[in-house]
Amino acid sequence: MFEDTRSAVFTTLDQCLITTLPSSLGGAASDALLAQTLERCSRQRFRAVIFDLSPIELLDISEWTWLITLADSVKLMGSTPWFVGLRPAVVATLVTLNAPMPKVPCALGVEEALTESRVR
Repeated sequence: MFEDTRSAVFTTLDQCLITTLPSSLGGAASDALLAQTLERCSRQRFRAVIFDLSPIELLDISEWTWLITLADSVKLMGSTPWFVGLRPAVVATLVTLNAPMPKVPCALGVEEALTESRVR
């Protein structure tokens, strides 16, 4: 399981960038994550960038909006963004708050996103 609460972990597998997000978002760490993700996308063509959100237990509207911005940025770099590992409580909160729902593919886990990204 992901232990570091301050920084993301990046892994490359099967032409995909897998980014395990830290358990909390915000501030300079979010800016650094955006910059690091886009830098990796500029150096290598990824079929998909998979954002593993499983470490995140709480998410507010501003953090969700930032994640949508992150996904949109990845699209502009030519990769398909994926959100995986959303916890049921996070999903329920987003729906209750009437959060905007992006046109970003979602999957239960990384394996499912890897499989689905091959057929898209």
